[in-house]
Amino acid sequence: MTAPWEDDDTTIPAQASQAWAGEVVDAIDRSYQRKDDGKPRSYIGGSMIGKECDASVAFGLRGFPDNDFPPRVRRIFRDGHKIEDDVVSDLKRGGFQVWDRDADGRQFAYHSHGGHVRSNIDGKIEGPDGEVYLLEIKSMNDASWKKFVKTGVASSHSHYADQCQFYMGASGMRHALFIAYNKNSSEYHAEIVPFDQFRYEGLLAKTERVLESGNGRRITNDGPGFFGCRFCSKRDACWEGLAPETVCRTCVHSKPTGEGAWFCTRLKEVRDDPCDDYKTWAPGEKI
Repeated sequence: MTAPWEDDDTTIPAQASQAWAGEVVDAIDRSYQRKDDGKPRSYIGGSMIGKECDASVAFGLRGFPDNDFPPRVRRIFRDGHKIEDDVVSDLKRGGFQVWDRDADGRQFAYHSHGGHVRSNIDGKIEGPDGEVYLLEIKSMNDASWKKFVKTGVASSHSHYADQCQFYMGASGMRHALFIAYNKNSSEYHAEIVPFDQFRYEGLLAKTERVLESGNGRRITNDGPGFFGCRFCSKRDACWEGLAPETVCRTCVHSKPTGEGAWFCTRLKEVRDDPCDDYKTWAPGEKI
């Protein structure tokens, strides 16, 4: 007995077959180009405070949209989240006590300044002395990972070191386990990062500077081609006019309050809905 396809003389021309294969890839990419339904974050996150540019931090505080990343980059972000889960699983597999969710099954989060500042951490891990350490997980390409191994996180990725310091300051933990996974070789490297009060206070001062002024200056006046701007998630909002949601927090006349609201300096009141004087906020130029 022969299989049905063995009696079928119909063959798909190689050129047509390859064209369809290309359509498959195009369809996948198009699925990633669809806009997310969720709204962008509207607070200063611990992961962004280490950025040199105050404007980038202020854009995050006010909830301006991120760049419309290409499909390839969106998949990199997706894979990064998956790797974090795999690292937690590997740590547990190695016999370590790890907590990656709170009692309600949610990510551990620490809020301050009325909720305008939030630190969402990867988890906690029990250290050798029973102390609870902050757990910070990153995935890196081979070159980035090797640089971390050679020089340490404070030198290789200062913004990650700042992230650890800010999270420790917010949570009260005094040590962090920073662990990096090499996406090319599947190797691990880890480093203990002690809490640095001086460095944390500097980051806190930067946070409060953006909050109190309701403003933020660009790192450069040279345009989006500047190296520090090319990989910023707020580049299109900053330089290309990517429009935000029309609400008070994105208005130039609004400033954050200590209670987590937004105060209209024109009408002298706290409000959510924009008034007739609404004008989209824009960052200040570098002095």
